[in-house]
Amino acid sequence: MATALPLATVKPVPENIIENQKRNIYMSRASPPSVLKAYYEQFEKDFLKFLQCRAMEMIDGGKMVLTLLGRQNNQYCYAKESSYSLELLSNVLNDMVSEGNIDEAKLNAFNIAVYTPSPLELEFLVKKEGSFNFDSTLDDTSDQYDFTTCMRSVLEPLIIAHVGQEIVDEVFERYREKARVSMAEENNVLTNVAISLTRISRVRG
Repeated sequence: MATALPLATVKPVPENIIENQKRNIYMSRASPPSVLKAYYEQFEKDFLKFLQCRAMEMIDGGKMVLTLLGRQNNQYCYAKESSYSLELLSNVLNDMVSEGNIDEAKLNAFNIAVYTPSPLELEFLVKKEGSFNFDSTLDDTSDQYDFTTCMRSVLEPLIIAHVGQEIVDEVFERYREKARVSMAEENNVLTNVAISLTRISRVRG
């Protein structure tokens, strides 16, 4: 069994964070510790539940492969290679608020609940849940076309829901240009974490 989750960590927005996230749409380096903690706790809760559900479905020895947007560094919740894609979008939306094209209240209420785990965090949670053996690899993506097309396919419905259909094309035209300049100047990449899970045999009495 193989499961592809290019942005698998999109989850319900953690509670009680909006007041600390004005004009900031994601977990970023500007977020206070309480927000980073809330995002991780939401991810831990949801990922453990995901593993529990898959464990009930799978036979002993069955395999599952997951691909998640992640980060290499285990020390910091925020990492450039995993979060700059949303930083670019945040910059676009803030520019459009400043120009009067988007209502600031709509932006303040918009949070994308993406948590980008490291391999060590994933391994810890897999072992904590206890149903799978774990292996992981990292892969970096720097292709500007694939990157912006992928991000639009994931984010467009969220943009439409929060700020409206009429400006979505302009949002992503600006986003593509910012991504082009950013990748050319800073050699930015996205880090994907691929993990292979094997269902541990259940003890039979």
